[in-house]
Amino acid sequence: MSEVAPLNPFTDLGGVVSFTSTKIGHARGQRRAGVEDNPELENKSQSVAVGRRNPMDLELNLEMLKVLRQDAETRCNEASSHVQELERELQFAASRVQKLELELQHGLAINGELQQQTAQLRSALEESNNDKEFFFRGFREREAQLRVAEAQACALEIHTSELIDQTLQASTSQSQQQLMATVKESLGVCSLCQNDYNKARLPSM
Repeated sequence: MSEVAPLNPFTDLGGVVSFTSTKIGHARGQRRAGVEDNPELENKSQSVAVGRRNPMDLELNLEMLKVLRQDAETRCNEASSHVQELERELQFAASRVQKLELELQHGLAINGELQQQTAQLRSALEESNNDKEFFFRGFREREAQLRVAEAQACALEIHTSELIDQTLQASTSQSQQQLMATVKESLGVCSLCQNDYNKARLPSM
């Protein structure tokens, strides 16, 4: 940015010029009052006033005024260009602010989506944990049922073995009894047969 020259209090600030003019007029009034009281001073002041009306002084004053005017115009142009540059910078800053606002809105939208996704993931994780707990609870229940079934199977196997042993024992005892009866019957028949055979061999009297 271009540097602005310091302001001239006599050309750039109307308030300062007005204040200075007021002070000068007040001083002139005081001097006028002193001159009127002193005739000699009044004559000197009139001669000075006549000298000030010299055309050379007027031309010099006009040249000075022209220079001051040109300087004022230059400073005014510089100030205008500075204002225009500030306006351009202000417009750039405003566009930058709008861009940042759009980026902020986009970031807020993304943040909202991320929060929603996070909530969904948290809900899914809770459901997964619940399902896992339900699965393990069911697995533990099934494991307990399996253990009970295994115990029942073992007890049934023992009971079956006992029944088989009892059945075998009963069957063996009954078979032995039947065998003894059969043997006894067989022996009895053989005795009768032997007696008949002996009688048959004896000579008849």
